[in-house]
Amino acid sequence: MKRFLILAFLGGTATLAGHTALSVAMASAANPPVFDLLQACAALVLGTACFASGMLGLAENHGKLSRKVAELLGNREITPEDNLQLRDETDLTGEQRRFWGAYFRTNLGVGLFLSSVLAVSLALASSSSAEAYRLALGAVILTCGFISAVLGLQGLARVRRSHVSVARTAATLDSLPERLPEPVTARRRRQSRYGLFRRRAPSFSRQLDSGEANRRHSDHQRLAEIRRTALSHPG
Repeated sequence: MKRFLILAFLGGTATLAGHTALSVAMASAANPPVFDLLQACAALVLGTACFASGMLGLAENHGKLSRKVAELLGNREITPEDNLQLRDETDLTGEQRRFWGAYFRTNLGVGLFLSSVLAVSLALASSSSAEAYRLALGAVILTCGFISAVLGLQGLARVRRSHVSVARTAATLDSLPERLPEPVTARRRRQSRYGLFRRRAPSFSRQLDSGEANRRHSDHQRLAEIRRTALSHPG
């Protein structure tokens, strides 16, 4: 993180200095020296590249740490005694908003200075005297330079604080034990309806059973009648 902060700071400073030098060189003389123009352009181009690389590195690093914290919050056992700056998804979302607000503030400071100086240079270069152009350019450089410096430095400081907060939370969560899986309660097995209600035989089977029982009853009656007859007429 530190190298990206240093790269963004140095790149932003070089960008503002190169743009200022280029505007002053063009305002100081009708035909400015080519060497001075080349130096100013080189500082402007290299400074812009360094500033963009540093800011992109800060955003990428913060995004990786935020994703790591979101993952660890879901599988770590967190207690009230743990020293955590970000304890849940709500805290992490708020920290991400603060980071992007500071990120926008830093870019706004640099963009405000570049656009203001460029607008004054284009508006007054051909429509006013050289002395009025220099005075207006100097006032814009001082005013917008101060505002841009405040916005940029405050933004980088808040970016650093947000980055440190997320990094410390990730390191603390990484040292905590993993969350135990919740015990699975056994579901009571529903009693089958076949155990509650007996299966009834089909109507055709019931009719067969009834006819067989009637025949057996009639056979028993005939046997009983034959026995009574035999007993009543012996020999």
